[in-house]
Amino acid sequence: MFKSLVLAVASIVVFMLAPAFAEQQHHEQMVCSSVGMQEAMADVEAMQEGEKKTQAMSHLKMAEEAMAKHDMEGCMNHMQAAKDAMKQ
Repeated sequence: MFKSLVLAVASIVVFMLAPAFAEQQHHEQMVCSSVGMQEAMADVEAMQEGEKKTQAMSHLKMAEEAMAKHDMEGCMNHMQAAKDAMKQ
């Protein structure tokens, strides 16, 4: 009986935490697409004004330019740099 109760509680906890983990994974993995760019831009716009925000905006602009040229490697590099600037 006790084993079943512990298993039930553990299952509930896992189901409650799964959406939060999925959301975290989503934000950690930026994607070079128009949707990914919009999500990243919204994150940067929510930042306080300052050097970090300026750096992130600059990298997003370069990522957008690379994406327009179908340079996905360059786009991903700049998206990663923007993400890094947001974390600092």
